[in-house]
Amino acid sequence: MRALEDQRRQQSQHVVAGGGDQDACAVPGLAHGGGRAFDLDAAHQPTPAQLDHTRVGGGEIVQRFLSKYRIRHTGGLDRPSAKAAREELGVEGVVLTTLETYKPGPPPRVALTMRLVSAGEEPSIEWIDGFARSGDDAPGLLALGVIQDLKVLEREAFTRVASSLAAFLERKGERAPPCARGRRYRPAVAFRASSLRPDQEYTVAVVPFVNRTARRGAGELVSLAFVRQLASTPNLHPVEPGVVREVLLSHRIIMEGGISLEATRVLLGALDADLVLAGELLDYDDSGIPKVNFAATMLDRGSGEVVWQSISHNQGDDGVFFFDLGQVSTAQRLTCRMVANAVAGMTGRASARVSDIPHGR
Repeated sequence: MRALEDQRRQQSQHVVAGGGDQDACAVPGLAHGGGRAFDLDAAHQPTPAQLDHTRVGGGEIVQRFLSKYRIRHTGGLDRPSAKAAREELGVEGVVLTTLETYKPGPPPRVALTMRLVSAGEEPSIEWIDGFARSGDDAPGLLALGVIQDLKVLEREAFTRVASSLAAFLERKGERAPPCARGRRYRPAVAFRASSLRPDQEYTVAVVPFVNRTARRGAGELVSLAFVRQLASTPNLHPVEPGVVREVLLSHRIIMEGGISLEATRVLLGALDADLVLAGELLDYDDSGIPKVNFAATMLDRGSGEVVWQSISHNQGDDGVFFFDLGQVSTAQRLTCRMVANAVAGMTGRASARVSDIPHGR
């Protein structure tokens, strides 16, 4: 299935662009990952013209749909909602955006993750990408490259992810562009069982990390970072987080101290997944130099045994000695790089690779 779609209207209204045999998708709006809310009516989001082969639907139509089915959580797509979206709205997919950081600064900071989820009986992630940047990431000569205006950074964020989605829809871009990696972001401790084979296909259910920090929603942000990196790995297929949330709620599974073996069996059985990934977030500080500390564990469906485990703790100035060169300025970018290295170790591809991915990843 060639899923499709992207962002919404130009100002306060959503629009439907194109027609005929074009694919269609809906954009329900932004989910706030514990970050600061902002005025959607003033958002400089990309227009449907950026996606020539897709009809983008939103506005009153989508709002009526959300109200009819009493959908308040727009950070994921469960199976009943995905089926209803396909049948009632006639869309092929739904774009979900999680706003992770939106701070005026100085310097301003914006971070978000966007994904395209197929509509139908079994929603699946068709494409996922993210953006995270601070206004002073690339100051340049005499600080001429510093961005002071939050709206400028916001426009760059939505334009960047819209371009990524457009490239994917045109079969010119990746399904899940990976984050940059590097030796300094490798896990402090890592274990991988020999039974976890890099040449075998696995379906992975990622549950929200237990959040031990003061940052509201930070555990879900780290789990979403794992979803993104797993999606970029050919043999690992993450379950749509909205479906995982649906099962957790329907079975009343609460993970205050982490996921139990019994809860793992229930999850894997209900989701028909091979592996479940859970974890604990111990530190997530994005107030200055970012600091992130998490532990992650993966359990096997058949044996119930731990097949992979990793502990990572880093801060944005690790390995930085001169003029802040190479410093990571946002917790989201730091998390993404840490998770990219953790997942590389999961698949046996732990050799260091420093990417030339531009600012924002």
